This record gives sequence, C-alpha cells and structure tokens, in this order.
Amino acid sequence: MVENGSVSRQFGNFCYVEGTADFDTKGYWHNKGLSETTSADIDYLNSLLPWTSPSSYFEDGDEPINGLYQDGTPVAAVNGEWSEEIAPAGSALAEQSHYLIDSNAGGDPREQLAQQLDAFIMNAKHRLGSPNAVIQVNGNWISAADLISEAVDIWASGTDAERVSMQEVLNSLNESDAVPYRYVCYNPCPVVYP
Repeated sequence: MVENGSVSRQFGNFCYVEGTADFDTKGYWHNKGLSETTSADIDYLNSLLPWTSPSSYFEDGDEPINGLYQDGTPVAAVNGEWSEEIAPAGSALAEQSHYLIDSNAGGDPREQLAQQLDAFIMNAKHRLGSPNAVIQVNGNWISAADLISEAVDIWASGTDAERVSMQEVLNSLNESDAVPYRYVCYNPCPVVYP
C-alpha cells in the first residue's frame, strides 16, 4: 500500500507465543541442571565480561569456565545426591557447578550478581523456548537479551547498590515457577477468514 509517498505493509498472519516459564535456581543449575548444560552454553558464558578473565572473588576456580584453575590445576569432580559423579574433574561442567555455589565470603556483590546471571542465562536458553523472548519484570516487558546486557553492564561498571539490586531481580526470576514470556512465532499463523 502506498500512502503519501510512503510504502507500508500489513501482515496479519503473525502470532505470538505466550506462556509462563518455570525457571530454576542457581542451586538447580549447579547439580541437576548440569545434564542440560551444553558446550554452547559454556561458550556463551565465556563470551561475556564476567567470565572473560580471572576474577578476584571466585575461590573454587578461575574464569573462563574451562575446568582449570588459573595455574592449570583441574577443578575437582562434582558428585550428585547419591555420591555418583555428575561432572568429572577438570571439566567445564565441574567448574560451572562449583562456581554457582561458591560462597560470597569476600562480600563482593559482583560474584552474587554473576552467579544469578549465570542461572538466568541457563533459564533463558533452556526454559523460554526462544532467545528472542521477552519476559515480564516488575510489570514491564523486556527481552531476555536486553536484561542480560544490562546485568553485564552493571556487573562491569555499576555501583554496589545497583549490583545488589540487579542480582535480586535475577534471583526473583530464577526462583519463579511462572515467568510470563512472549515472542513472535517464526512460522506464520494460519489465516482465519471471517
């Protein structure tokens, strides 16, 4: 359609996928979630600022998540509830597990923010159904990707109060069993004729 010299198009057969996602805590991703965690997940984490270089706060391994301490010593294996090995020593999964439950004894709010961000990323990748999904946070819609970017920026250059606030937002999402989401479906919806 051409109107006033401008071309516009109307597409009436796109649809939203909407629902609620049952997110999981960092504790879940530390043990049971390891079976869902892929090498692509680890690669994605390692591409983000909290994991691109060794931190001053993580005592059970050093970034990037590669299964090794900074001196090359392998991170210890991880055992499950019945003492079965769920992540072998020296594996990225073992480091991921240890990282997610590392105590924040030093009081650096960057660690708790990075841990909650890690779990949020796992939830976004494995629970939302699309990386393009938007979620409802405090009554507002925001894309998961934008929330991840905002959290990384706050981790890097925010104040400690901003870091605590963001980790609380991510924690509340990670603990929710009903995170509202929506995204535009890639396949057109069937056309409904009147």
